[in-house]
Amino acid sequence: THLGHSFPTRRSSDLPKCSGIYCLVNLHHFGMYIGQSLNLLSRLNNYLNPAFLRHPKNSGMPICQALLNTLLTDLL
Repeated sequence: THLGHSFPTRRSSDLPKCSGIYCLVNLHHFGMYIGQSLNLLSRLNNYLNPAFLRHPKNSGMPICQALLNTLLTDLL
């Protein structure tokens, strides 16, 4: 599934509950993150959840820091 520019606003219900590989691209800095998940829907929901991103277990991960700093700024 290509989320493109609509990453923060796209309905997560459009994503499958299956495993797969995903790619997130920062359209401002062109940084790229490639990941994999056993449940794509769950992974996206985690990345859209500020509490998940800020949790001490996750806050040190570069993808969580990037999402908090750039992609989700308007939503927080």
